[in-house]
Amino acid sequence: MKINSFYINEKKYISKWIYIIFGLFCIGITIGAVYCTCLNTSSSLSVNNFLTNFFSSFNADIDKFSSFKNSAFNNLKFFIFIFLSSFVKPGVVFIGGCSILKGFISGFTIASFIKFYKAKGLLIYLCQLPSLLIFIPSFIFFCTYAIVFCINKHNTEKNKVKKFILLSFCCLTIFCITSFIDGYISTIFMKLLLPFITK
Repeated sequence: MKINSFYINEKKYISKWIYIIFGLFCIGITIGAVYCTCLNTSSSLSVNNFLTNFFSSFNADIDKFSSFKNSAFNNLKFFIFIFLSSFVKPGVVFIGGCSILKGFISGFTIASFIKFYKAKGLLIYLCQLPSLLIFIPSFIFFCTYAIVFCINKHNTEKNKVKKFILLSFCCLTIFCITSFIDGYISTIFMKLLLPFITK
């Protein structure tokens, strides 16, 4: 019996890999947070200066389109890497590493805000909560199906490839939506909170 028109016993693979990808993502968050707390004085100062300059320029003038463009570009890089990796046998390792990297970035960002702005810094990250609640499940879902497609011995069948490509571009559409939220909605909350956080 075929599940979701992919291949026999697909459900078993999906259930297993969802937990694995989520676990790798959490490992990345932990590593990123620990790495941030262990930065030496020089590196910490560089990160602090970057955040200070970012908040100063952000508070002065919000370029919503630039925020959207940067978010979309970053998401697109992850999408292309994962998508291409799903067509090669070592792709399982690459996709898993991509999950860890994405988690690392999130963990490092959260830890940086908290390290330099204490509890107030967490509020800045929470401004991105609307997009994160959409992006993270979609990202894990996409990574899972990319790995399932990668290890599927039938992934050269045209019908399977077409279905995976369609699924991939549905995920890409969701990534673009989260980028739009980052650029045009999250920035509004950040603008309101910045005076409170940076004073």
